[in-house]
Amino acid sequence: MNEGRKDDEGKLRYDLVPAIALEEIAKVLTFGAKKYAPNSWQEIEDLEDRYTAAAFRHLQAWRMGEKVDSESGVHPLSHAITDLIFLLCNDLKEKKITVRDILQNTMNVYEEVSAPGWEEVIAFIGESAVKAGLE
Repeated sequence: MNEGRKDDEGKLRYDLVPAIALEEIAKVLTFGAKKYAPNSWQEIEDLEDRYTAAAFRHLQAWRMGEKVDSESGVHPLSHAITDLIFLLCNDLKEKKITVRDILQNTMNVYEEVSAPGWEEVIAFIGESAVKAGLE
């Protein structure tokens, strides 16, 4: 009998994301979809300022002892984390960070540090990105 094989090396470990936290984020998103519309957060003017303010408000509510948001019934930290996710998504989308950008930044660090062995590491990462079609 042959043993099964699955190559998971180098793949993202979604199993490490705590299920309870992911469920809390889904609760906030579901509440928002019902109150406004699904994914309407992406259409907000001044998204960065408004979701930064919202994240701080929810964080402050938690700091003041609130455990459940009075309107949604969800933990205020769940709201704050969701606000931060919106900010992250917007930032990544706006900046369109690519593997090439990451490699360039890494090369800049290499040039500043001049650490032995970095050249090989950078070359390997670049080759891997090209093979994976991520350039």
